[in-house]
Amino acid sequence: MLSTGPFTMAPGDSQEIITAILVGQGKDRLSSISDLRRAAALAEQLYEAGFSLGILIPESPPTVRFDTPRPNPARGTMYFSFTLPSSGRVRLALYDASGKLAALIDDSVHDAGPNVTPWSPRDGLPSGVYFAVLEAGRERLVKKLVVAR
Repeated sequence: MLSTGPFTMAPGDSQEIITAILVGQGKDRLSSISDLRRAAALAEQLYEAGFSLGILIPESPPTVRFDTPRPNPARGTMYFSFTLPSSGRVRLALYDASGKLAALIDDSVHDAGPNVTPWSPRDGLPSGVYFAVLEAGRERLVKKLVVAR
């Protein structure tokens, strides 16, 4: 908080109170704090500019996006959709609930932009909860899926 009082006010006086709820979501605790500091600086700039959106709002760097595998729950072929900011190697793996590697789905270079990897599980993959892990560049994203036989 910038100021917390106590405040002395005469009857009839008014006070403007500005509050903000800010969130920082990084890849780890330290980057989350850095992200939160950037959000706080931007909130302060917006306040000082009278909440005019004419100020320059910095663009976030493009990141990898990983959609929930479809269908979910899966009975046959699954489709893994992801978007890359630039071309590069992607590793897509499936882990069971205990963390054991159940299947390596993809380990190859993909183009920038949207990508879809279809995959049909082998017969030995039992019903249960699994975690699809997409690794691209420095990013590691996880999606939960259910296999129902």
